Amino acid sequence: MNTYIKNKSHFFIFFGCIISYFLFNYNYIFNLLFIFFISSLFFYYFKVIYLIKKFFLFILESKLEISKSIWPSYNKVFKNIIIICLFSLFFAFIIWLFDVLILYLFSWINYLGK
Repeated sequence: MNTYIKNKSHFFIFFGCIISYFLFNYNYIFNLLFIFFISSLFFYYFKVIYLIKKFFLFILESKLEISKSIWPSYNKVFKNIIIICLFSLFFAFIIWLFDVLILYLFSWINYLGK
């Protein structure tokens, strides 16, 4: 027998014993409320266990996918960072130059309009 099913069957046997005890000792409405409360606790327990298993499965699969990745060397990463910085500075300079030219153009147009 599967141990997972065996562990669940112990919970249901315990659940049945508690329900039978309260069914014969208290009034009917309390019994229904108690049964609903206990069953919701069991469903919540199994849902939490399911979510925890899914979380750890996600972690294991992520670790497996990361181990499949080919990481670049330090020198290649450093060269790429330098290239990105140089291009960023170049384009920043170009944008600044256009901004200054447009500012002078509008200033000249404003001066001619007066």
